[in-house]
Amino acid sequence: MTIYTTYGSVRGCSAAKHRTREAAQRAVAKDQRICAQQGSRSDRRVVVLIDGLLYEDDAGQTPVRPPSGQSTDVVRWRPLPVKAHGVPVRPRTNR
Repeated sequence: MTIYTTYGSVRGCSAAKHRTREAAQRAVAKDQRICAQQGSRSDRRVVVLIDGLLYEDDAGQTPVRPPSGQSTDVVRWRPLPVKAHGVPVRPRTNR
């Protein structure tokens, strides 16, 4: 079964996994609305999740690459931790 999620080079991976491309596209539209309400823009798009790696196409032929200069590796699915109501949680650091 193909799994879809959303990814943006700035906003990162979504924690949600979707069974259909249409469901993932609805998540992108929701993210765009939320960002617009906050005065920003969403860079997320629909991607395919295959064995923990992100791809642009269902066949896994076109890998998602990180922003230029960061790496040439394929982007791994690493969603931010999320608390109630979909608010991202920043990881705590020990000081």
